[in-house]
Amino acid sequence: MGAGLHVKLARRFDLFDANDDGVVRRRDFTGTAERLVRRFRVPPAPAERVRTAYEMVWLFVVASGGADRQVERAAFAAGGAELARRLGAADVVAFRECASGGAGHVVEFVVALGAHPGDAPLIRAALEPHGPWLPPEAVGRLVTAFFADDAPSGLYGR
Repeated sequence: MGAGLHVKLARRFDLFDANDDGVVRRRDFTGTAERLVRRFRVPPAPAERVRTAYEMVWLFVVASGGADRQVERAAFAAGGAELARRLGAADVVAFRECASGGAGHVVEFVVALGAHPGDAPLIRAALEPHGPWLPPEAVGRLVTAFFADDAPSGLYGR
C-alpha cells in the first residue's frame, strides 16, 4: 500500500473514531451515516441506502481485522486498497442520496466526509470549470479518488 493511501485511510479512521479512543466500532460507522443523513435532510428510503452502504463497509472492516467488535487503527489500515474501494463506493452512495449535484452541495459533502473546512474555497475553485451543476458520475470519481486512491485526486487542484 502506498503512502498516499495510508494517509487517506488514517484520515478516514479519524473521521469514524468520533470519540478519539483509538478504535472504531459499529456505532462509529452508523454515527457517520446518521450525521450525513441529518445534515442533508435525507428522506427515509434514501437514508436507509446511506446507512446500509456504511454498514457493509463496517462488516468488511470487522471481518478483516476486528476483535471484540472493534477495530484498531493498524487493523483498519491493513484493509488497504480493498477497504479504500469499499469506502469510496459507500461515499458515492452517500453522495448520490445526500447531495443534489450543485457545486455548493459537493463542497459541503466533501467537508462532511472529512476535508478541512478551510479548504472549501479550494474545492469550490477546483469544481468551477465543471459549471454550477455537476454530473453525478464526475463527482463520484472525484470523491472516490480523494478518499480512496493512492494518487492525488485533483479535487483540490493538486
